[in-house]
Amino acid sequence: TKFFVQWRWSHRGPDRYYFDDLDRLMDVAVRHGIGVTLNILLDMAPLWLFERHPDAKPIDNSGHVVEPYVVGHRSIGGHPGPCYSHPGALADRRRFVDVAVEHFRGHPALHMWDVWNEPELCFPQRNPNLANLACYCPHCRAGFVAWLKAKYGDLDRMNAVWGRCYEEWAQVELPRGTGAVTDFIDWREFHLDVLASEARWRLEAVQRIDPRHGRYLHVVPNTWFNPVTCVDDFAMAEPCEVFAATMNGGPSPCL
Repeated sequence: TKFFVQWRWSHRGPDRYYFDDLDRLMDVAVRHGIGVTLNILLDMAPLWLFERHPDAKPIDNSGHVVEPYVVGHRSIGGHPGPCYSHPGALADRRRFVDVAVEHFRGHPALHMWDVWNEPELCFPQRNPNLANLACYCPHCRAGFVAWLKAKYGDLDRMNAVWGRCYEEWAQVELPRGTGAVTDFIDWREFHLDVLASEARWRLEAVQRIDPRHGRYLHVVPNTWFNPVTCVDDFAMAEPCEVFAATMNGGPSPCL
């Protein structure tokens, strides 16, 4: 069976954690001979997180700040969590994962860790809509410029590929649509790399703290949703011991 380790529920304060209910469930599982996968859910930010990092909220293509909200599958609120590129929020996510894995690694009911439930960039908005595309915050901008420097080496080469005349990296504009194609592809590839990096550190954290138990993540079926979820299945599968997809009981229609 699977139990959720929810960031908002279990991380009640910056240095205050609550695992009592999960401890009881894990003990029940042991008594009934049930093996458990613990699924770490980080897409519901704790209430205190945005008090500490008010600039960690994602910003969509329309310029709207995405405020934390409730959805049916995250009824505790805090969805979709912070921008993946915000360094402070990243440090807090890492700390929670370390504490959670340390807390449960010795429990006899534990069989595996699922470190990410359906990775995706733009929350559960799976119809292509450029207005809802995220994230356009200053941290994503800084990360994108660094990514471009690593890819192209110098500004003249990027200008030649993009068909621009930027005179310094600070002038680079974030792609807002598909009109020029090349810049937008770079923008999406940057976010593919951001999500792959997020998956990698989560898997590495489990391996570092609890090497005895298997680790994996499971994606949305990307033959349906890849243009929106912005997930590279191959990059995310590489550091996994098991790789899975949510199939809802049916085969994926690979066309």
